[in-house]
Amino acid sequence: MDALNQGPEQQIIDTLERLLKSPDIFYAVRIFVSRLLPVHQNNNKIAIIFHILGENNYIYKLSNQDVILLIRNVKKKQLEQLFDSIRSLFPRDPAILKNPPEYFIKTYNLKSEYRSFVQDLNKLENEEKINKNEKYKIPLTPENLEEEIQRAKLSDIVDAIRKQPVITLAAQQKIKILFYEFFTSTTLLGQKAIPNVNLLSDPWLFQHLTETLDLKVIDAIQNSKLAFLPPVISLNLNISSLFNPIFSDFSYKMLEKNITIIAEIQVRDIFSNPDGYIKAKEMLNKMGHKILLDGVNHNSLLFLDVISFNPDLIKIIWSSQLEDDYDIERLKQIREKNQKIILCRCDDEKALMWGVNNKIRLFQGVFVDKMVAALTKKICKNLSCSLAECIENLNAMPSNIYSKCQNTEIIDNPPFETEKIW
Repeated sequence: MDALNQGPEQQIIDTLERLLKSPDIFYAVRIFVSRLLPVHQNNNKIAIIFHILGENNYIYKLSNQDVILLIRNVKKKQLEQLFDSIRSLFPRDPAILKNPPEYFIKTYNLKSEYRSFVQDLNKLENEEKINKNEKYKIPLTPENLEEEIQRAKLSDIVDAIRKQPVITLAAQQKIKILFYEFFTSTTLLGQKAIPNVNLLSDPWLFQHLTETLDLKVIDAIQNSKLAFLPPVISLNLNISSLFNPIFSDFSYKMLEKNITIIAEIQVRDIFSNPDGYIKAKEMLNKMGHKILLDGVNHNSLLFLDVISFNPDLIKIIWSSQLEDDYDIERLKQIREKNQKIILCRCDDEKALMWGVNNKIRLFQGVFVDKMVAALTKKICKNLSCSLAECIENLNAMPSNIYSKCQNTEIIDNPPFETEKIW
C-alpha cells in the first residue's frame, strides 16, 4: 500500500499510464473527504478508510484530503460493500445524508472515463496552485485602492469576462435559454489584470473597485466580436453604475437593437443605497429594462422581506438548507406575487430537481452549463473538443480560447430556442 501521506496528482497519472498498459479493467474511485464536515476530515478517519480499502490496492491522499483508490478487475458488488463500510464511518454527515451516493464517492471506469478522471485531477491541482499563489499577494488596502482602480482602467479584461446562460425548462424538460449573464471572473481578473493583489481580502474595498469593472464590462460587450448578442443580457452592477453616463448611453444603444438589460443588484448594495435602488428601478423599468435582486440565500429568506424590494426577478442561491419547510413556504409566497425566481449555483442534478419539484422554472449553474454544452456538442458533432473545453468556449468572450473550437458560429449562437418572460 502507498504511504498515507502520498498524494501528488502527477504520481497518480504516472501510475495509471503504467497500469493501463495491461489488459485488465481498472477503476478509479474518488472519496470526497473534503466535502465532509471539518470534524470528520482528520487523519485518524482517513487511516481507517485506507485500512478498509485494503493493502493490495493503489491508494493516495490528495492535497485537499480526498482519497483516490485505483483497483482492477473488481465486481460492482465488492465495491459497494467497501463503500458502505466507508459511509458507515460518517452516519450523520450532511454530505452523505442529504446528497446522492456519487456526491461522496465517485467511481470512474478508466477504460471509458480516463480523460474525465484526469481532468478532475488537473482541476484540483490548478486550484491548489491558485490558492498557494494567493498567499503571496498583498492585501487590498485603502492605501493601494486608487492605484489598483487605475490599473483596472488601463487593463484589457476581456479574457476575465465570462458569460453564463440562465435557462428555463419547458415541456418534456426541453431547454430554452432565457438570457446570458455577463460577469467578471475574480479568479481570472487576479491572474491576468491585477496579479499582485488579493482582491477579496477586503470585500468593501473590492466593491469600490467593481464600480470601475462595471464600466469595463460594458465597454467589452459593446466592442466584442460576438457574432450574436442575445435578446436579453444581464450584468452584475453597482447601483451607482446605473447612473453613470456610460451605462445610460449603453442602455439606449441596447434598446435600439431590441435588447433588454437585466441589472443584477446585490442585497447589500440596496441596504447601503436604498433611495438609489428605488430611483434606478423606476428609471430602468421606464426604458423597458429590468432589475434582478441578487445574492438571496437561506438567511435572506429567514430575515428579509425580499418581496418588499419589488424586483422583476429574484436570484436565490441553492443550498441544502433551502429544503427547510419555512424556505419552501417563502418561495411559494414569492411566486404568488408573480415575482420570477431563478435558482442559481445549481452544481448538480439534485439542485435542479429540487427546483422543479418546488415549481421553479429558471436555473443557472455548473450543471446547467454541462447540459447546454452536451446538447451543443450533440448538434455540433465536433469530436475534437471535450465537454469541459466546450463549456469553456461557451462561457468565454471571443478571444484566443476560441482557437480550440472549429465551429465558432455555434459557440456565439448556441442552437437553442430563447423564451421571453415579459
